[in-house]
Amino acid sequence: MELSQATIDEIKLQARNGKTIAQIGKELKVDYWEVWNYAERSWQGTKWIITNRLNLLAKENDPETRVRLAKEANECVGYLFDQGKRMGSQIDRARKTLNE
Repeated sequence: MELSQATIDEIKLQARNGKTIAQIGKELKVDYWEVWNYAERSWQGTKWIITNRLNLLAKENDPETRVRLAKEANECVGYLFDQGKRMGSQIDRARKTLNE
């Protein structure tokens, strides 16, 4: 199924706003894997990846694998930080608009 650019944009917007792939698919009536192809990481999915990598890291003995897992977790933490800053800016702009 070929998605319209408007649908792809809506998928990306909803993912940035914290909706899960399943929620987006249900709301837009789009197959889960189609949404997955276009959605940025969700906050919940990113949290799951971090938790998974930390659990694996705690059990891993190979130094190279430990470095890779730590790097992946760090990238996800950076993603959440950047998204949090962006959302904070959006909230500040909305508050300023409402108070004018």
